[in-house]
Amino acid sequence: MRRIAGWGVALLLLGTGCAATTLSGRSAVVPTATGTITIDPNTGETFVLAPDAPAKLTASEAMDAFLTKDPEFTLQLSDTLAIDLGYYTAPVGNGTYRFKDRLAWGYSWHRPESFSQSLPPDFPSSDTFWLFLDADTGQMLEGLWQYGA
Repeated sequence: MRRIAGWGVALLLLGTGCAATTLSGRSAVVPTATGTITIDPNTGETFVLAPDAPAKLTASEAMDAFLTKDPEFTLQLSDTLAIDLGYYTAPVGNGTYRFKDRLAWGYSWHRPESFSQSLPPDFPSSDTFWLFLDADTGQMLEGLWQYGA
């Protein structure tokens, strides 16, 4: 799994020809799916969908708050595969967590990975990029590729 911090994601997505946008004025996103999405089976990173969870911000408000703090992050929401509300967990090992059951908005896009350095041929690739934003503040939790997706 590869994590990419704020402006690194911006450069990655900017390089794919995306334009900056916000969700303002779009109809509200109402997630309806339930279940668990495994982001990385090797580390145990998961996103448990919870469309009825008590988020303080809507998906639109969370994205707008994030873009206000990180204006260099560019994306095209019309290419979004899904926008879901759920509980994000990212273990780091030894029973500790970077995030454990953190209520978040998860935005996913179909974007082929691109790296400036060459990688081994058996390196797991992904076409699904996830951005997780805190559902109460809009703060970026993580941006990462879904393992083998």
